Amino acid sequence: MFLVGTHFVLITLIIGSPGISIKKSFEIIAVIAPLLAGFSTVIIKYFVSESKREAKDRSLASGPLVFFAFLIPSCLLIAIVYLVAGYAFALLEIDFETLKLSVGGLEVFFGVYVGFIVHGLYERKEG
Repeated sequence: MFLVGTHFVLITLIIGSPGISIKKSFEIIAVIAPLLAGFSTVIIKYFVSESKREAKDRSLASGPLVFFAFLIPSCLLIAIVYLVAGYAFALLEIDFETLKLSVGGLEVFFGVYVGFIVHGLYERKEG
């Protein structure tokens, strides 16, 4: 859920950025939305399928997995906030296309690792 929350924080920050027009905000959100939709779907599917299982039948995630489940999305959030704020307040000398490509690249790079984490946290355990 932290992963989904960080993406909603990003969307709120992007829309609320004073240096980015609404049109440009939605262009950046269009880059972020597919990853958010994919992970949200997996998480919701897990909760729906597991809602009928007894709590004692569910397994707990390991400590390192939980640590990385918070660390990697946090790094992604910080990196994208840095880029968006740097662009919005003209702190970075990047144009809008570079910003979109950078956000997309971060989403792809971190998406691979987050995919492993989501699978580890939300895969259905048989038994």
